[in-house]
Amino acid sequence: MDIKAVVVGALEAAQGEDDALVTDGERHRSRSIRFVECLAARLLQEHSDCEEKLASMTKHDGQYRHLFGMNELLFDVALVSYDVVSSGSSGKDLAFVAKGLWIVESEMAKNKREALFDFNKLILGQADNKLFVGPHVHDEADYLRVLERAASNCSGSLYVALIPHPDEWPVSTGDAVGMWAWRERTWEPVF
Repeated sequence: MDIKAVVVGALEAAQGEDDALVTDGERHRSRSIRFVECLAARLLQEHSDCEEKLASMTKHDGQYRHLFGMNELLFDVALVSYDVVSSGSSGKDLAFVAKGLWIVESEMAKNKREALFDFNKLILGQADNKLFVGPHVHDEADYLRVLERAASNCSGSLYVALIPHPDEWPVSTGDAVGMWAWRERTWEPVF
């Protein structure tokens, strides 16, 4: 899967809707939510040929609430394969997570401290792939340096995407996404 293309596609889709909100804060929050929802949908779409039962869960999308009793599973996005087990005497099927395919955390504050707070969740999560999405910052190398120590404690494949802050939207998405993969204890650019 081309994770950079997934993020670019989510950014394009999230910018495609009008913002009729009054304050900048409301507009930024709405745009961030749309981006996360579009990213969840794109990740699920990328795995559509999978034979397993899949759920792409987010805080603002309740389509899997009937299965898991909640909208989100600890992360901004959790793409999971799931299965069901009979509850026994009541005859109801109960859903459980069989495997984490992707977990995503995003933090649009241009603050390394806030980024690290959310990045920590990726260390705790058990999924094959992990993605942190943050905003473009003045010194991307320093931003990534701060995340390095934490990244060395992550299992699975780990990526960082830096996108334009929602207050900069709309943007041309061609070169708007910076992407890095954590490989052999260093950040490698993904083109």
